[in-house]
Amino acid sequence: MYSFIIICIIVPFNDTRKLFTITGLNDKPVLYERPSNLGKPYYFEQFNLCFTGNSDAVKNMKVYDVPAIFTKPYIIIITNCPLFAWLPYNNNTYQALIQLVFLENRPYESAHPSVHGYYALSYVMRNHFIFTDDFMERVHKRRKILQNENCISFHMRMGDKKSDFKETRSFIYESDLLSFINCPVVNEHPSAPIFVSSYSSYAKEVIMNNTQNHRVIIYNQKAIHSGTFSFGKGFNSTVNTFLDLVTLGSCKEFVGTYASTFSILAASFTGKVPYLVTRNSTCFKPTDYFYLLKMAFCFCLLAN
Repeated sequence: MYSFIIICIIVPFNDTRKLFTITGLNDKPVLYERPSNLGKPYYFEQFNLCFTGNSDAVKNMKVYDVPAIFTKPYIIIITNCPLFAWLPYNNNTYQALIQLVFLENRPYESAHPSVHGYYALSYVMRNHFIFTDDFMERVHKRRKILQNENCISFHMRMGDKKSDFKETRSFIYESDLLSFINCPVVNEHPSAPIFVSSYSSYAKEVIMNNTQNHRVIIYNQKAIHSGTFSFGKGFNSTVNTFLDLVTLGSCKEFVGTYASTFSILAASFTGKVPYLVTRNSTCFKPTDYFYLLKMAFCFCLLAN
């Protein structure tokens, strides 16, 4: 039997700067203090090496049950690797995720293992991230502006000189922006408003100027990037980031950027597999999530 507690530390934990509470399997808030009965934690850190199946960590997760890999009672896993994508490769772990109600009881062969992992991520984000009333009030104000429950949301991460901050790689090209507008799901909902979030003010402008028959909602705040390990640009910037994240995920349909962590987290709030756009492509629904589930979060895992 496994017990998973997932903790995402993004902002200092205090009453004035709290955005959300994370709940455990008992639906009670998880405290950020160290459990006194478990002693010092064992830290497992791995970055970038486990995006593919070649790393020892991934090979172990595919073959061995979680308690056989993480043998300490109190373990903090710090990684930007797609743990949710790899864990369901092990059938015993898959069955444990079903027992924990992270997944519906479906045949293992019904989807790619990493898609099972995406749905486990989606369950956690939708059921164990409890946002504060003040924050949700701001989200509801945005929803009133959309004025339609059947809204569509776009998240575009370009990654070149068209981004509002310095990037290290390209995600999509300028020519790929029209793939969002031309995605079939847009035509399927001809009266749906479109909410647009992007790290590129240029991308927002392109969508605004090339979208017909749909009302487009854009917030003209400049994007910043925190880096891998922490949000160091201020609490207000963190709030705006989460506002975009939750607003994106509150729409009926979502079109995101392939390989963008932000897109996958936003999509996870919808509970559905998203449409994605990558370089030189039309939008598509992926069949696996190898690279997409990259998580720059801290995971605390208790294996009993």
